Amino acid sequence: MALPTNKKKKIGSSVVMIGEVVAKQKPEIRFKVEIESQSK
Repeated sequence: MALPTNKKKKIGSSVVMIGEVVAKQKPEIRFKVEIESQSK
């Protein structure tokens, strides 16, 4: 069970990193990414 959790965590951090890059160009997307991060 530990392996899938670690995989999911890695994917989540990658999404946040991508979201931060996109956020520099589109602030409204950053708001959505932050809400999704808080719900996890």
